[in-house]
Amino acid sequence: MGSEMCIRDRYNDFQAQIDRLPERFDTENTSCEFLIEYLSWLGIDISREYVDDGMIRKLAAEAFELKRYRGTRYVLERIGEILLGEKPVIIERRQIADNMNKTEKQVSDALYGENPYDVSVLTTVECNDGRRRWLSGFLEQFIPVRCKLKLIFLCGHNEMDTYTYICLLYTSPSPRDGLLSRMPSSA
Repeated sequence: MGSEMCIRDRYNDFQAQIDRLPERFDTENTSCEFLIEYLSWLGIDISREYVDDGMIRKLAAEAFELKRYRGTRYVLERIGEILLGEKPVIIERRQIADNMNKTEKQVSDALYGENPYDVSVLTTVECNDGRRRWLSGFLEQFIPVRCKLKLIFLCGHNEMDTYTYICLLYTSPSPRDGLLSRMPSSA
């Protein structure tokens, strides 16, 4: 009788733990350390250094969907919204027309990659170098196998003023475009 009672008590304790399992996976109430562990079970590695509790909770709440649609534009945009606070612009290399001259093609290849599977993620959020490297590595978990990812930050301090030459990357289709009249010589 005593051994039956012991087995029943252990079974009831175990059943009580199973019944409380949904509480442990509630992304709003459980600890962030547990959510980071949960994300690692799903194959999503996250660094506590660059994310706050709200970001961890959103990632954990959407983890299944993010893994399900891994490799899609939707996932990169959604991760950008969660981690950067804005929806980034996604440019796939295969979207860019191939009917350009040699100079335009070199600039395009430098920006968006040479491979048709390359993807560029453009954002205006400013980040320090450590967070940029981490974010690039984090996004690598969600791209297809042959794909190369470029993370491009278009920060607000990249503005032109009256002291900046606007024609740095301008290519003229005609030699007559953009001719400046000569300044009168002072001699």
